[in-house]
Amino acid sequence: MKKYQFLAERYYKFFKYLRRIGLISVIVFLVVTAFNRGNQTLSLISYFAILVTLACLLECVILYILYLIFKNK
Repeated sequence: MKKYQFLAERYYKFFKYLRRIGLISVIVFLVVTAFNRGNQTLSLISYFAILVTLACLLECVILYILYLIFKNK
């Protein structure tokens, strides 16, 4: 039982960190997109920010589901 609780807490900790990274990348994406006037560098920054956001969103969902599964064991 202790092993599953340890894994659940670890997954939740990673979930919290990824959630912060995802929120920061959303803010970066919105700010860079608002100031972009056809600049190629800003377009690349906004592209990578939205990629990080989508990756964090997918990983957050998976980690939270794993947290719920291991918490109930």
